[in-house]
Amino acid sequence: AAESAAASAAAANAAASRRTGVQQRGNAHPGACSVYVTGVPPDATGPELEEHFSVISPVARVKMYRHPTTNEPKGDALVTYTKDAAVMGAVQLLHRKMLRPGIALCVSKAVFGGAPAAADAP
Repeated sequence: AAESAAASAAAANAAASRRTGVQQRGNAHPGACSVYVTGVPPDATGPELEEHFSVISPVARVKMYRHPTTNEPKGDALVTYTKDAAVMGAVQLLHRKMLRPGIALCVSKAVFGGAPAAADAP
């Protein structure tokens, strides 16, 4: 029964990934372990971003944002790591690095719920 439940959960997760463009592994909390990425080309894929960001640490999830009415890519994404220590490494090492020749990504620590914390403010 446990094997059947695990298989059902895996199938549901795969179906959700196909619908939303979100790939997820593990149960990482997005707040502490995520970076916000801009400059993502419209033809980029989740696996491509995962490969790029996994040079820092294993990636738990890649969410590529889409326009709510047109479903067109918005050019930004959220990459969630399995460990929160990876966030600073990603910001320091991958900000303004090339995803592809001529396409540099902007990488920052993800901030949820409004303005950045005082320590992160310019």
